[in-house]
Amino acid sequence: MYTLNAERHINALADIVWDVISDVERYAEYAPNLSHVHKTSDGLTPARRCYDNQGRGWNEACVLWEDRKQYAYLIDTSDYPYPFAHMKGTWGMDDTPEGVRVWMRFEYAPDKPWVLGWLVHRRVQQVFGPIVAELLDNREAEIDRRTREAARP
Repeated sequence: MYTLNAERHINALADIVWDVISDVERYAEYAPNLSHVHKTSDGLTPARRCYDNQGRGWNEACVLWEDRKQYAYLIDTSDYPYPFAHMKGTWGMDDTPEGVRVWMRFEYAPDKPWVLGWLVHRRVQQVFGPIVAELLDNREAEIDRRTREAARP
């Protein structure tokens, strides 16, 4: 199993941060590799369908939801456009003295033998690393916008 991790420290109220990072229907607005996302079920663990910029879609099932802390989606790799046998994404936040630490962790197993799997892992770091950084930039910009809006009289 391989992982891709990213985090960002944001000086903002935890409620605003959670509202932005937990809005699963707006995920495509922040992720530059996605064209749109829609929830396919509601409730404590909302499922969703994601589409990349080429129109390819896949299903994701929410397997963890800890309000104001973290949530995780298990990706159905049977129609996923990338070479993974298993993939899970977890998004979360922690209070810090400087504000809030926002973090993302993607756990994945390539669907190739281990030698090719290592090459897939290196490629994931090269391709998805910048995508995840841009996603965090976009979410931080939205958090900043909402923080400024909340501070207005």
